[in-house]
Amino acid sequence: MKMNAAMAMRWEGLQQTLAQTTLAAQLRRLAGGQLCTVSHAQTSYAQPKTMTNALVSEPLLNHMRQIPPGMDATGFEALTNKIHISDYVEGCQSGDAVLVQGILYAQSLAESLSHASLPTRIVLSRDPDSDEVTVRFFVRRPDFPWGAEDPNDYSLDEVIQWDIDPTVGSMVGRDMGQ
Repeated sequence: MKMNAAMAMRWEGLQQTLAQTTLAAQLRRLAGGQLCTVSHAQTSYAQPKTMTNALVSEPLLNHMRQIPPGMDATGFEALTNKIHISDYVEGCQSGDAVLVQGILYAQSLAESLSHASLPTRIVLSRDPDSDEVTVRFFVRRPDFPWGAEDPNDYSLDEVIQWDIDPTVGSMVGRDMGQ
């Protein structure tokens, strides 16, 4: 897990709440949801066989059952696998409560994705002006990067990245970004 400096400043203050909070049921179900493969031609429920197919959370798959012409798999994943945490939690009164749910969701999602055979990245971002927290994931492809490699390149949002690499055993980049 890596984070930018803005998130690192908040991190210490979140530790107690993170330890005492349970992931919301809707987010727990979503994090453990079935993964499916989307290609430029079809959707299937098997692991992607090539890096040109997209890995998508089936509950988030909308009417788009194939990657649109002109769009790469990474971009499709980053858009399709993005959620706004506030859409899945009720009764979170503070921005910190929504952020904590986002972190817990990303951690649970990281555990689920560690069983996939592909290198993936989860990106949590919090807009400090609106308290909006989003989480997205995508397969890391050398020829089709998405977003910044270094979380500190995100200057407006508070950001945490989880990199899951099946070749080195689960999560890599445990640096706290400080």
